[in-house]
Amino acid sequence: MIRVSTLIWVMLVALSGYAMFQVKAEVGRLDKRLAGVNHQIADDRDRIHTLTVEWATLTQPERLDMMSQHVLQLQPIRTFMLGSYDQIPLRDDAAAPATPATSSTQETAQLAEVSPKAPQ
Repeated sequence: MIRVSTLIWVMLVALSGYAMFQVKAEVGRLDKRLAGVNHQIADDRDRIHTLTVEWATLTQPERLDMMSQHVLQLQPIRTFMLGSYDQIPLRDDAAAPATPATSSTQETAQLAEVSPKAPQ
């Protein structure tokens, strides 16, 4: 007849064998996933390298200068194109901040004297 302790030991051996099989299967799945992730990382690095080379080629100062002259027909800004300070329009009195409702007529008269354009 089988002893109880022998039955318990057989069950423990079977259980540990099943656990080892499950661990082995999980490690295999994780290895495949790791290989896929490493492959994706290598692809992304290749793409980043390609894009970096393209960006360096596209942003060369000589190439940009040539493109600006031939395609966009851009030229440097000359000083006479900027204008002068006298050409800047002065602010109208309508755009000036409103005086408070409690101000007296004397303050309003003082503001009219100080403003660059007197109302007509």
